[in-house]
Amino acid sequence: MGWDYALGWLVVLPFEITAAGLTIDYWHTYNIGIWIAVFLSLLILVQFFGVRGYGEVEFVLGLIKVTAVLGFIILGIIINCGGVPTDHRGYIGGRYWHDPGAFRNGMLAPRIPVETSRAQNRLARLPRFLLRLRHRGLCLWRYRARRLSSR
Repeated sequence: MGWDYALGWLVVLPFEITAAGLTIDYWHTYNIGIWIAVFLSLLILVQFFGVRGYGEVEFVLGLIKVTAVLGFIILGIIINCGGVPTDHRGYIGGRYWHDPGAFRNGMLAPRIPVETSRAQNRLARLPRFLLRLRHRGLCLWRYRARRLSSR
């Protein structure tokens, strides 16, 4: 278990840091190596403070996440009520719920063509995809329930 965890992080961490650098590179055009060095330095700095420092960093980052979610909810309400001065639509409300419709193409519409594209008879493959989707959800639920009960 320990080696799997360590090897997993050795593979995932460079991708995560690179993705963070690419995200910031969208707004600022600096060399991505600078951002990778900054994020890696911050991670190493947190490791020097031990568990207490890690807990404090997680607490602050958690507060930032909760504040961001609440801010986006408030921003959504303001936009929906027509509080944007440059938007001439005014109150949006449920306008787009009825026209063109909330789920005009269905919830699974983007995923179904990918799963059924290899079959000769695509409609015959559709029920198998839906069963597989249900099975994956149940397996994930069982895994999480088993993991929580073993604590």
